[in-house]
Amino acid sequence: EAYPQYDSMNLPSEALAVLKAFPFYERRWPPTMSAILNEYFEAVVSAFYPECLTSALRSFQGRVIARAFGRVGTQGYHALTRLWTNPAEFDELVARHGARFTFGQGYSVLSEVEPAMFVTRTSTLPVPAPGWAGAGTSSWTGHARTVLFLCPVISAHPHYAAHYRTIVENFGHLPYRIFGKQEGAVPDDKVVGFVPDGELLRLYADCAVFAYPWPEPRHLHYSPLEALTVGAPVLYLRGSLLDRLAPGLPGGCADLTEMRVKAGALIRGDAPLSAEIRGAAPAILSHFHPDRARAAWAELLG
Repeated sequence: EAYPQYDSMNLPSEALAVLKAFPFYERRWPPTMSAILNEYFEAVVSAFYPECLTSALRSFQGRVIARAFGRVGTQGYHALTRLWTNPAEFDELVARHGARFTFGQGYSVLSEVEPAMFVTRTSTLPVPAPGWAGAGTSSWTGHARTVLFLCPVISAHPHYAAHYRTIVENFGHLPYRIFGKQEGAVPDDKVVGFVPDGELLRLYADCAVFAYPWPEPRHLHYSPLEALTVGAPVLYLRGSLLDRLAPGLPGGCADLTEMRVKAGALIRGDAPLSAEIRGAAPAILSHFHPDRARAAWAELLG
């Protein structure tokens, strides 16, 4: 019942029951699972988790697509597999699978930090914008005169704690709000934490600007795409993934100083700047159109 999408598949009820019950992320495939997947499926899509991906490479006779959405800094996915129990076995399994293995990158730049064994087996499978955000399309007003940020798990993860400090040190003089699921108390009443979808759409619609000061060249949260869909002006750093996908747009900022200046101007009601940034949104969102994803998957799967 947790996976109603399975019910639309033309599979025997016994096979469906096995699929629904199996913890793919946690366990190696038993022979029964291997038999079901090989009989009824031509391709398997796996996250980069040791048990599910190595099980697919060991046991599946069809195409195995290792799905990649980007990692922070210079980290790559092959480097991640070096932390697994038997990285040499993983390399051997990929080599044995040959052309039936696909490094399914969500963005065309991910493979630039990967070895040849991934690069030669790469297919770019674009990430569609979150469909649920469409309920707030063009609802932006900006009347709250705040700058909105994403920063989850501030007190529980050093990476996000450092990002929170970056926000406060560079934008703390401005009226701001920070959303994102928290796993502990944060002594800042401007951190609103996790909010339901409807409330998040309202935050996007009300803010004067959504600022995304994440510098990652190969990683992207969904939040800027959601804010763009709602119609908010979005600021981001030059060299980050958003800028690399659609370079030279007015929402791009050379550094945090420029982002801070632009955010301040938008909070004060700089209508021409807001219109210029918002007018460029389609150039970004076009990279996340569902039709691009459908066409790429159709080409890969034939």
